[in-house]
Amino acid sequence: MALFWQQMAFVGHDCGHTAVTHDFEMDQLIGIFVGNMTTGVSLGWWKKSHNAHHIVTNSVEFDPDIQHLPVLAITDKFFKSVRSMYHEKTLNFDGLAKFFVSYQHWLYYFIMGVARYNLYAQSFLFVFSLPNGRAKNLEIFGLVFFWTWYVYLCSFLPSWTSLFIFVFVAHFLAGILHIQITLSHFSMETYHGHPMDVFNNSEFLLSQMATTMDIECYPWLDFVHGGLQFQIEHHLFPRLPRHRLREAKTKIQELCRKHNVPYRSKTFYEANVEIIQKLKETATKAQCISPLIWEGIHAIG
Repeated sequence: MALFWQQMAFVGHDCGHTAVTHDFEMDQLIGIFVGNMTTGVSLGWWKKSHNAHHIVTNSVEFDPDIQHLPVLAITDKFFKSVRSMYHEKTLNFDGLAKFFVSYQHWLYYFIMGVARYNLYAQSFLFVFSLPNGRAKNLEIFGLVFFWTWYVYLCSFLPSWTSLFIFVFVAHFLAGILHIQITLSHFSMETYHGHPMDVFNNSEFLLSQMATTMDIECYPWLDFVHGGLQFQIEHHLFPRLPRHRLREAKTKIQELCRKHNVPYRSKTFYEANVEIIQKLKETATKAQCISPLIWEGIHAIG
């Protein structure tokens, strides 16, 4: 079940970028089928969040993919409470956030394992906020369809124990998808403000190279990563079909060598080590915040 959800998420990701048929309406319908109906995650919610991530990658104020207080903070830039321009609310670094962030390097894999439950909640909140119309009806139908077949499937399990194991293990292992997503960005450069204010508008490639890295793998393992291992190429060419990303990687590497632009690429294991180190680094800084300093940060925030 976890592998099924992971693979369907990859197809939904491709559809969200109109990278399957390159026809918006057709990819939208395919995306609702594989997203809403087979995984229980709203395609519309994902596209809204993911599009913002592509435009403002690793911006502390703008990128929702790195705004995870109170449970995670990939940089001490979040220690001074930040106004999220995506969520339109202040992300307070309060006592609860300080506690979780102080131990985030220990909690990271657990958080990734239970993150799917939050996606369910976010999907319903998004869908019911949509104006009445075809898009809302399709999204609601897709989510209802998912919960109908999933609950029906679970009803065949012989005991509450087997039900708990089946649901928990499937959701936890599906968290590998969240790990894949975060590996390419959490340990990379972060910044305040909009990228157009930080990076010159003509330097889009440089902004992506600074905030994104690839994950190395053998070609026969590409299906396990679903194209997410080529995050640099995907961020530069979001509508490029995933079976062309490996070819694009070679061309981008040549371009970077020619202009002396750093190209970050690590193995899955190395990327995991790096992200834990980055989370531990921020956690250590959070632990060192004294009550006096804490009051000052809270007052400034």
